[in-house]
Amino acid sequence: MNGINVKWFGHSAFQIEINETAIYFDPVMTNYSLGTTLEPNNETKVSAIFISHEHWDHFDAGTIISLNAKSARIYCPKAVIDPLITRMSFTVRTKEDLQKLIEKISLVNKGDIVKVNSVQIKCLEASEGLSYLMIHNDKKILFMGDSVATSEMIAEKPDIILFPIWAVKGVEAKLEEFLNLAKESLCIPMHYHTTSASAFPQFYIEPQKIKELLGTNVRMVVLERNKQYGF
Repeated sequence: MNGINVKWFGHSAFQIEINETAIYFDPVMTNYSLGTTLEPNNETKVSAIFISHEHWDHFDAGTIISLNAKSARIYCPKAVIDPLITRMSFTVRTKEDLQKLIEKISLVNKGDIVKVNSVQIKCLEASEGLSYLMIHNDKKILFMGDSVATSEMIAEKPDIILFPIWAVKGVEAKLEEFLNLAKESLCIPMHYHTTSASAFPQFYIEPQKIKELLGTNVRMVVLERNKQYGF
């Protein structure tokens, strides 16, 4: 899967780069409690930003505005748009400047397909908001966002899956559906931290437990934060 680079900034914040196209998913700047490490001002390649839903640990307006300074378009479901515009209104001096920012926001719904250079992003159903399927040539990368596995995800047969740990562990998990989704895929866990059990304990998992989540029949790679991986 040459030419696909994945960088995890902790929790659900990712940069996926394909042929110089750098797409960000649920970016949240450095936050100790979430374990995120993203510094927006250090990011030189920003082609587009996708937000899955409005929860605070996936949608941070300040991070988006900083990344958007690179003229990236923002794609998000309806629940994100109003709070994002409200936050943007505090960063400009004129109505014209605000309108320029608003024009960079695109509403996306389930079933929409967005093209960013040579990459297509398909908007799929999710437990919260949307999930996103990146398609390049014959390869598919699924960003599940904050969702359990769905029949629509399973039907797409992705090559790489960025999945929230809670979707396979805990009272809300649907492990059987996820294992059906992950049959031939490479799985990358997200939506967790290992910093301290006292910092948002609902997101904490002991490091040694991560690789035990899915057993030995599923291929899984645990990423280090802020490190780029080629696939």
